[in-house]
This record gives sequence, C-alpha cells and structure tokens, in this order.
Amino acid sequence: MMVIISFYIVRQNYTFGLMCIIKAGELAILTLIFILVFSRIGVHLFTWNENLYDQTSFLHGTAPYIELEPDQCQLQESTPDFYTPKACWLPEETFESFDSIMDGALALFVLISSENYPAIMYPPRYAYYSYQWFFIVFLIFGHFFFLNMFVALVYESYRGIWVSFIVKERQMEEKNLTRAWQCLDEKGDRKYTS
Repeated sequence: MMVIISFYIVRQNYTFGLMCIIKAGELAILTLIFILVFSRIGVHLFTWNENLYDQTSFLHGTAPYIELEPDQCQLQESTPDFYTPKACWLPEETFESFDSIMDGALALFVLISSENYPAIMYPPRYAYYSYQWFFIVFLIFGHFFFLNMFVALVYESYRGIWVSFIVKERQMEEKNLTRAWQCLDEKGDRKYTS
C-alpha cells in the first residue's frame, strides 16, 4: 500500500512539473524572441558607425569615450586600488558582448537573469548617455515584465493542475464511500443498523 501511495505522489509531482514546463514554453519562446530582437538592435547600435565595444579605445580614453580621460584606464597588473575608476575593471568578455547577435543574446540573457552583469552597459554609457536607455528599456520590459509573467504562469498552471487533482481525488473518495455504504446497507433502505 505504501509503495502505491508513494508512486502516486511521484506520478502527481511529475505531472505537475511536466504541465508547468509545457505551459511556460510559450512564454519562454516569447522571451527568447524578445532577447533576440534586442540583441539585433544592440548589434546595430553599438557596432554600426563606430565600435563602442573596442577595448583599446576604451582603455586609452580615445573617441568616442568622452567621459574617460586619456589613459585613465590601464591594464591592471595587480588588483585595482580604490582610486581606479570602476569602469576600468571590466573583464575582457565585456568587449565581445555585441560582436554578433548570439553574443549579444547571451549577454542580454545574463543581464535579464539579474546575475549582476552591468559591465556590458559601461562602454555605451561612457560613449553617449542616450545609449543607456537601450538597457533601461530592456531591463524594464525583460526583468519586470517577462520574468514576473513567467513566475505567474508557472504558479497559475501549478495551481490549476493541483485543483484538478483535488477534484479527481474527491470524486474517487465519494465513489469509494458510496460503495462502502452500499456494502453496509444490507436491506437497501439507506439506514444503517448495527
């Protein structure tokens, strides 16, 4: 009996998980399309006229980086000290963020997952302030809209499946109680006599 109960629970949990994944798949595809569209826009914005992710220009403070003083950021041989600007601590992968649509999609996916990867925002921000709106719009729509809808969809589908299981269990219980009552009701008058 215990094996049957635990198998039923395992089957129930497996069904919950599978149905949640299926229902969340549509939103995941929509989020992927959203990321790919913004990746294409980012590749166009940041590499079209001048490559804003050029590591040499960024480190030496040459155009288009108007915020950085010339040679302010040098390659650090050791750990950066307190006086080194935060923008100079960028990892090398940052400068490959929008080389292609797939690199941009990966960088934006990491950004939308809230893994604290703001380094991809520094080169465009230090070139032109208006480019920071690309990331602000992306984060507002991506993080606050798509990810919250994803969590809500998983919760709603889990709740719906849970309710259907509860209804099914109650129907089985009512059917079994009716059968048990019929076994106890020997005369068929719907009265229990001891």
